[in-house]
Amino acid sequence: MKLIKWSGNWADEFDTYGFIVCTQDQWDKLESLINKIDGLVEIYFGTNEHWTFESPEELMSDIEVTEISSLDIAILQKNLGKGYGEYAISYGTHPFGWSVEEFADRILHTSDDDC
Repeated sequence: MKLIKWSGNWADEFDTYGFIVCTQDQWDKLESLINKIDGLVEIYFGTNEHWTFESPEELMSDIEVTEISSLDIAILQKNLGKGYGEYAISYGTHPFGWSVEEFADRILHTSDDDC
């Protein structure tokens, strides 16, 4: 399993933090989608707040990917709950949405089938 940590900034006004715990397959699909960014991408997280990316490298610079053990996952779930969506855990504010499919729609206006 992978721990995907997000740390981003919105318009130099505030910082956003969050993370997901996902399978290797989910991460591979997310990474594939990130690498398809070609031009301006806006990912909204509020009524008018959004992150803006122009390249895969720009989005990846706000992401840290590490392995996570089953014990650590259990501790996180016990203390934070599962969160929402298809990921094992989803917490805070991050661009990954509720699922790989939603993330695909957010950045490419496609579905997971296009990975």
